[in-house]
Amino acid sequence: LMKHYLEFFGLNIDGPYPYFHAGAATLCQGKTTGFTDDSFDQITSRSWEFPGGFPSSSALADPEVRYDSIGQFDVKLTVSDGVRTKSILKKNYITVDRCNGLAVHPAGPVFRIYPNPATSKVNIEAIGETSGECRCILLDFTGRRVVGQKIFPVSAGSTVSMDLAGLKSGLYFLKIQCGTYFHTGKLVIL
Repeated sequence: LMKHYLEFFGLNIDGPYPYFHAGAATLCQGKTTGFTDDSFDQITSRSWEFPGGFPSSSALADPEVRYDSIGQFDVKLTVSDGVRTKSILKKNYITVDRCNGLAVHPAGPVFRIYPNPATSKVNIEAIGETSGECRCILLDFTGRRVVGQKIFPVSAGSTVSMDLAGLKSGLYFLKIQCGTYFHTGKLVIL
């Protein structure tokens, strides 16, 4: 009965677990961004949908997509483990502007997360040109926040630590936001 309640409320307990991130979620018109499939639990196939992007669909694990129109665009990923199929839709995930004064971060990771796997703490090192104030949130595989928002100043080469004491072993996602830029990385806790 509990399983039916969880399914009714949209909580995925059987897998596969669809999840993804973009190298940059804010782009200049006509530019390309890369997407990374972070899904897990024996993924055998995937299908991306990029309304407003070129290409508009893909079956690659890490596709590159160009956006020629200004606006906000959804991204949908559907994954299968050969038995079950699950989808994730991020509404208005990609923002495209003319770039007249809009700061856009380069595609690709700007943070290094270590050690990974981690035990009692994890370090977050800025390795790109990001500067200013960032927020860090640790999510479990269902997307539920397990460690509250940590706000920290960051500049290239700086490192901040997050305490993981008391968390169960498993796969987590570390979400870092600096202004309009998002970086999401997988974190395994032993």
